[in-house]
Amino acid sequence: MLGEIKDKLKFSYLNELKEKDFFSTLDIFFATYLDPKTDEEAIFLAYLFLISRFGFISIEIKDDSTIYPSLEDLNMDTKDFLDIDAFIKKVILGSKNLSDKTVYQGDNSDENYPKKPLCKFKNFYYLQKNFVFEKKIIKNLERLDNQKPTKLFDEDIFLKTLKNKETLNLEQKKAVENAFLNSISLILGGPGTGKTYVASHLIEILSKSFDSSKKDNLKIAITSFTGKATSHLKSKILKVVDNVDIDAKTLHLLLNLKEGKPKFFDESKLNYDLIIVDEASMLDLKLT
Repeated sequence: MLGEIKDKLKFSYLNELKEKDFFSTLDIFFATYLDPKTDEEAIFLAYLFLISRFGFISIEIKDDSTIYPSLEDLNMDTKDFLDIDAFIKKVILGSKNLSDKTVYQGDNSDENYPKKPLCKFKNFYYLQKNFVFEKKIIKNLERLDNQKPTKLFDEDIFLKTLKNKETLNLEQKKAVENAFLNSISLILGGPGTGKTYVASHLIEILSKSFDSSKKDNLKIAITSFTGKATSHLKSKILKVVDNVDIDAKTLHLLLNLKEGKPKFFDESKLNYDLIIVDEASMLDLKLT
């Protein structure tokens, strides 16, 4: 009981925000578990855990004394009870007061996984697990970026067919060409801008330029988060492509992530010539 009273006195601002339902019980537990020495340090730790729950992987302390993500980035309505400028100052001050026993300082090229609960890289602060996941993602993206695409297609036929595609605009053609020339690519755009349409024509042109002397069949997988979304994606693609065998699975089925079965991670490879992931921006760090 005495310890609880001391904590409430020591972290008065932290507890005030808890009572306003700004911080959750989990945020408070995480902050106090790391034994902060000041209210500012406790505020920073609780906010780091809060933004992680919202899907952000780190806090950036910017040179202009602002932070990212901000409260606006979190879409939190706090104007009735929170002095935002004072809160940001406490977060920034708390980041500067962290103990060396708590924070690992390094970079993403370091092969060793830190054994401290927090990690700092430049002006970015992470939970340890988010830092490790980001390192793995960067490593794999660099590997794919340096890896040349498979030589199963006639490049001249592909580019000529693409050039003659009157149903695609210039930006869409560039997206298709970029996907062909690289081992990994992103097709970005808002709802209704034709991302699936572009993917459909990519598959169509790949099938027309496929060199069957190098391999019997072209293997393509399309995937999304739910069976309904995956089936919908396949039906839209088949409106453009009608002569290609497409394997449509949810991400968890594609990666064989059922309990008790092997998982495709690290150096394991999926046996497909093309994999299209719909709504890839929704991937969390672990699944990525």
